[in-house]
Amino acid sequence: MPRDGDLTQRGNGVSSEPICVQYKFSRTVPTGQGLTTQIRLLSICDTLLATVHGDRDVLIWSLERNVPPTVVEFDVVRMDRITGIAFSPTSNRVIALSFRTGARHEVWSLDWASQTAEAVLEAGADAHEVQFSPDGRLLTWIAGGCIDVWETLINTHVVTLREGKKKTGGLPVCKFAFTPDSSRIATLDRAGRMTTWDVATWAD
Repeated sequence: MPRDGDLTQRGNGVSSEPICVQYKFSRTVPTGQGLTTQIRLLSICDTLLATVHGDRDVLIWSLERNVPPTVVEFDVVRMDRITGIAFSPTSNRVIALSFRTGARHEVWSLDWASQTAEAVLEAGADAHEVQFSPDGRLLTWIAGGCIDVWETLINTHVVTLREGKKKTGGLPVCKFAFTPDSSRIATLDRAGRMTTWDVATWAD
């Protein structure tokens, strides 16, 4: 759990950045709920931390108050395994989830507190690494070694970004990130080669 006023300094020549909040899982999460302590995925916003445990257990932690986390129940859809989670930059009540259900892969944007689905989006094979653009206008994820980009206001597919064979050998994308102003996306293929894409034109 968070320890108020406990700012722990790192030693041995390592940067002395303070640890502002510390959680001890066994003291914070109620026992008997079958939740594994290992955090598999996480996302953070200004006031909350979302963690994924096991295949589909999601906890929402407050970064402002010393209280137990909220266990989120996803009764609106059957999820076999969550593969990505991200808070919306425009509302900490909205999260995006990529997940596997049977042989299908889906991406949902939903209000985790009210269990209300904001959008249900088609996802390609092995959809994962879901994230919003910093301005909240785009929702993106990796599927089939490419980047799928969707517009969040009207929930429409914008573009699928594929690495060019001339530039990077056409290897699958393994990581990507937006610039802080949401104007470009940087993608990294499995050989460690990076490409940047202009969001206005989708040119690399």
